[in-house]
Formats: sequence, C-alpha cells, structure tokens
Amino acid sequence: MKKLVLLPMLLALLVVASVAMAAQPVSEVRGHGKVQIGDPAVVSVSQIAVNAWTDANGVHGTLEWIGGVGPDTVPPAYPWHMDVTSIDVTGNTAHVEWVVVHSVVPEDIGVTGFFDFTDNRATGAPDTIDGEPIEAGNIVVR
Repeated sequence: MKKLVLLPMLLALLVVASVAMAAQPVSEVRGHGKVQIGDPAVVSVSQIAVNAWTDANGVHGTLEWIGGVGPDTVPPAYPWHMDVTSIDVTGNTAHVEWVVVHSVVPEDIGVTGFFDFTDNRATGAPDTIDGEPIEAGNIVVR
C-alpha cells in the first residue's frame, strides 16, 4: 500500500521539478515601445512589442511590428509577426534577431532582421529600440 501511494507522489514531484526548471529563463526581453525609427517625413511611427527569452531548451519568443512604413504604403499599418531566432544580452541591452512568419504582404515572409532593445530603468533615461528613445511603453531586459 505504501508503494502505491509513494509512486504517484514521486511522479508528481518529478513533474513539478521539471516544469519549474524548464521555465527559468537565462535571459529575457519583454515590453512594448512606440518609437520613431527613421525620418518622420518618410517613415511612420512604429509600435514594437517583444516577448523573448532563452532557457535550457533554447530561444523562444515573438515580436510584433506595426508601422514603420512610407506615407503612400498600402496597407498603411503594415503589421509583421516575427519569430525570435537569437537573443544576445549584454548589460542592459538585448540584441534580438528575428524572421517574419506572417505579413499582409506574402513576399515579406522569411525576411530577417534584428532590433536592439535597451532597458534604461537604472538611469531614468527613456528605454530605446535601435538607439531611438521610445515615446511610450517600457522595455525590460534581464
């Protein structure tokens, strides 16, 4: 009888321990920023959201980018959904590489690129995306 009770308890502990260990990120960057990347007369303001991390199982996460297009671009919002392919955190900056996996323009699928997200909470300066201060939002790099 004791063996029958002990076995399920041990299995439950193993499952809980496995889930807890797998969920611990080694590095992460999360947040959203409204930012002007490029000349505002030529390129619209961008809304960029990131939720990316590395753990013992590799790299995970997504980005959303809406905007950042010319005034005559159709569609005017031009959203991209991107999968994260690499994260490199150095200090308070995360270099995040990505690939477009969904776009309203099918030819954009497969486009690759990167953003550098900087968390300036320690200094009180605005957080930045690609060196540009965000107008609204918050970026957290750990």
